[in-house]
Amino acid sequence: MNITLNCPPVSCYKNYRCDVDYKGRIIGAALVKKTVASLIDKTDATTLLDSIFYQALDGNAIMFLNIAGDKPKPETAELPGVGLRINRPGAKTHTLNFIDAQVIANVDSYNKILRSSQNYDLYYFTPELYWDASGTQVTVIGDPVIQNDLTQFINGETMIKWVADSNPVPSDFDTDKLLEGLFYEVSGVDAINAPIGFIQSETYTASLNYDFGSQSLPSTVWSLGSSAAVIAALGATIDATTGSLDIDPQVVGDYVLTVVASNEAGCIFGTLDVSVTVTA
Repeated sequence: MNITLNCPPVSCYKNYRCDVDYKGRIIGAALVKKTVASLIDKTDATTLLDSIFYQALDGNAIMFLNIAGDKPKPETAELPGVGLRINRPGAKTHTLNFIDAQVIANVDSYNKILRSSQNYDLYYFTPELYWDASGTQVTVIGDPVIQNDLTQFINGETMIKWVADSNPVPSDFDTDKLLEGLFYEVSGVDAINAPIGFIQSETYTASLNYDFGSQSLPSTVWSLGSSAAVIAALGATIDATTGSLDIDPQVVGDYVLTVVASNEAGCIFGTLDVSVTVTA
């Protein structure tokens, strides 16, 4: 009886006349729910960005943008070898570290992802490249770091770890478009004169800064982002579905009322500041 053991093919190594310099700075990362993994289209850079943005809009992806970190250096486990091999490589432990300057507004998000990161696939981005680490189990640890230094912001130190048999393979990507992010552009009247005793109405509209083509999009949810005192002084209400703003002014003065458009998950948004002058 003959037994043939086939080893994996060895890929060719390409030598370039000029060294290709890719900066190793981490500038973005995305966690996408594994339940929608089949909806991430990796055909090319455009379809991938479409897919990730759409899942973020639908509440199925978390995007860390404009962050600072270094591309992970994996630690390869050494296992006992067989035959003439003294040892052999085992699985790689990858550790991605980055600094998030937006951690203060996102502490609640970090608290939740600490306990549910195993439900997400990871993609991370360096200038002009994306790295696909999907299909693994990731662990996310993110904490706000308060330093005794008045020249620095409170930052978030985030670490994402996973174990895999291989390194993520890089692909070309439009990181400039990624870092622009996904947001609503709010349109409508941005200056209102409102005499006391007269109810005024304005309707606002919102469009995304990214074209999803014919794909159906989640409904826009409207709200007011100003303080409770400003909203009360203006007697302001906005219809969450239509974007119709009503002002029933109560107190004379100059105010700034912030109109907010958001997706249903409350993660993608856009704002418009409306100057309101209330006269007697």
